[in-house]
Amino acid sequence: MKKNIAIIICVLLSLAGVSAQNATDSTHIAKGNKFHSAQHYLPQAGDFAIGVDVTPLVELLGNTFNGYGTNGTKNTLGALGGSVVNLDYAPKPDVSVMVKYFLKDNLALRANIGVKTHNLTQRAYVVSDVISVIDPFSDEKLIDCAKSYNTGGSAALGLEFRAGKNRIQGTFGGDLVFAYQTRQEEYNYANTLSLLNSKPTMSSLMPAFDASGYRTTNKNYGDMFYGGAMLNIGVEYFILPKVAIGSEVNVMIYYRMGSTSYETREGLNPYTNNLDKREIINTPGDRELVIGTGNFGSKLYLVLYF
Repeated sequence: MKKNIAIIICVLLSLAGVSAQNATDSTHIAKGNKFHSAQHYLPQAGDFAIGVDVTPLVELLGNTFNGYGTNGTKNTLGALGGSVVNLDYAPKPDVSVMVKYFLKDNLALRANIGVKTHNLTQRAYVVSDVISVIDPFSDEKLIDCAKSYNTGGSAALGLEFRAGKNRIQGTFGGDLVFAYQTRQEEYNYANTLSLLNSKPTMSSLMPAFDASGYRTTNKNYGDMFYGGAMLNIGVEYFILPKVAIGSEVNVMIYYRMGSTSYETREGLNPYTNNLDKREIINTPGDRELVIGTGNFGSKLYLVLYF
């Protein structure tokens, strides 16, 4: 009897041990699955990331639904255009691309780059001075042409530190900032300036004659160079594994330096009575120091990790 009781006790202890082991294993598996799920969502060391600013798209959709800009200038894709650099506040491309490389799970190198070239050609009809003299009733017209060139780019290079183990993560970091912009205008007149026609007819697209009887053929606004640094703070929410929506603000300090602005004019020299050209210096170049909060590159962005 005693022997049978001892055997039953041994069997029960064995079953209890197996049950405890199974419970422990289940706990480890559950924890492992939870850990695996977090890692599946969040970036890890060695990952790359590409992000794009979605603010222009949000503005486009908002302006489409609220009816802003009935002339079509604010609710069309063309409304996404504009200056590469925001001269009033901080250098910021209209649409920029962000790239990251993770040195650690919570530390990444990052760059934000934006470039743009905007060339505009405007044309308008104008009466031909020569034909109007020969045949006053002729309806033949010539074309004045005004061209503008606006080119620039900007870049931010720095480090990003991340905090948080869930799908919402805080981002902190610093960047060095560089930006560049240049702009010029060119005017091609249909009616030629000559000794016999010192004030040829021109369309409203073209600049008016100055007090000396000269007209502008080229206008160069100079080059703008920006250099500085910024501190960033933001948040990212992972809507899908390795896919997040983020936003950030920054404190920036930058110095702007502009080159000489000048234009070329042509006209009849009143002293020599000959046609000549002049180069007029408009500004010697500006300087500006800016410190404040703002947004460079991505204010609201979508980023993919892989």
